[in-house]
Amino acid sequence: MIFYRNVAVVMLAIGVWQIANGLLNVALPLTMADAGWSGVTIGAIASAYATGFMAGAFYAPKLISRIGHIRAFAAAGGLAAAATLILGLDTNAWLWFVLRLVFGASAACLFAVAESWIADTTPAKNRGGVISAYQIAGRAGIVIGPFLIAGGAEGIGAALLTAGAFLALAISPIAATSRAQPVLPEHPQGSPLEVLKVAPSAAIAVFAAGLVNTGVLAFIPIWAGGLGGEDAYENAT
Repeated sequence: MIFYRNVAVVMLAIGVWQIANGLLNVALPLTMADAGWSGVTIGAIASAYATGFMAGAFYAPKLISRIGHIRAFAAAGGLAAAATLILGLDTNAWLWFVLRLVFGASAACLFAVAESWIADTTPAKNRGGVISAYQIAGRAGIVIGPFLIAGGAEGIGAALLTAGAFLALAISPIAATSRAQPVLPEHPQGSPLEVLKVAPSAAIAVFAAGLVNTGVLAFIPIWAGGLGGEDAYENAT
């Protein structure tokens, strides 16, 4: 069906992007631990991604309505790639904090583009299955990413270059698609408090899940890296 071909490029782009994200989820905590940073510093940098993501989620609809889905995806993807590659210039905690803020905001914009594209293109009766396939593609990318470290992208330099390459490649399917992008939305005025009013239980559950996931993703690679050997990158995968 036409709508399946239309959203296939979105799934491909997000799957490739999540490969880079999965790689960074392992490489960055291990690098911070090897640099001797405290748990508080590592946790703060992990929270920078979540903070940027939250800010980006509220700004993304305005950006998409102003420049369109394809341009918004390309702009956010370029920022994410640049923020990742600049991490390799210096292991400075403040620099990393700012760059992860930028990366988080870019990620929110990418996901807003992808999910609004799917919602606009897919008929209501097929939307649940398509969103499930989209989630599977993204999670598959996150699973694949860490194995790239075991496959040769050892060390922060190689990891960042590999991640940057996949972040750049993720832009290509969207930028090169011949399919029509969704109609530009009219951005309604709103605030975070409206989410609590409309669906308070869902908002609290999502907040709790994010709180747990951020900590787990930041510290599990460090814990795994300390199991049975000195090669943290290999042990963590």
